[in-house]
Amino acid sequence: MDPQNAETYQYLGLGLYSNGQYSAAVHAFAESLVRDADNPDTYYDMGIALQADGNLTSACRRVSLCHSFAAGFLESLAIWAWVLHHDRRFEEAIASIKKRNVAPPRKLRP
Repeated sequence: MDPQNAETYQYLGLGLYSNGQYSAAVHAFAESLVRDADNPDTYYDMGIALQADGNLTSACRRVSLCHSFAAGFLESLAIWAWVLHHDRRFEEAIASIKKRNVAPPRKLRP
């Protein structure tokens, strides 16, 4: 493993997350961000690992950082809204979605 490669740590974090080792995954994602602090995918990955580990406040912070780098990253918006909802911050969840101007899904015609 190349200790200077951010992507290597990101993949390590994903593997640890897949095995339910959420704290270790968060640590690997943090190491990745030391090497590449502008990667929205890593903030998102860290957010879902923190969420799975039960740290909703930090999860929300990490996923919101993902938004600051990639406002159109809808997966992070969905997770962020879910985290806020789970944290009973309903008005903030609604406001964040409205702020991003995300249109509601259109109904498909039969």
